[in-house]
Amino acid sequence: MITTVKIVRAHAKALYWKNRMAACDRYMRKNLKTLATLGSGQHETEYGFFTVSENNSYPADRIRAQLSAKDIDMCMEKKWSQERAKILFPIAYQNAKQQNGYKVSL
Repeated sequence: MITTVKIVRAHAKALYWKNRMAACDRYMRKNLKTLATLGSGQHETEYGFFTVSENNSYPADRIRAQLSAKDIDMCMEKKWSQERAKILFPIAYQNAKQQNGYKVSL
């Protein structure tokens, strides 16, 4: 049987760990931001390897803005196909590139 005391303790522990996780997330983001300053590539420290890569996106609306209606129809399957647009119109695809900083893989 679960008593009121157990519920109160469990609630207190859950709040404690929630706050710890938030703090850990802040520290992790701060340190990943520092690592990202090295730029793209694989880097090594005494603790091992980590990889920094560009975090780019290619919004469909920015690609469509550069294409004619006929070209857009060529990129449609049941819906818009980003892969077809990349293959058929590589210049428009690259022009739509939106840089969102860097991502770090540990």
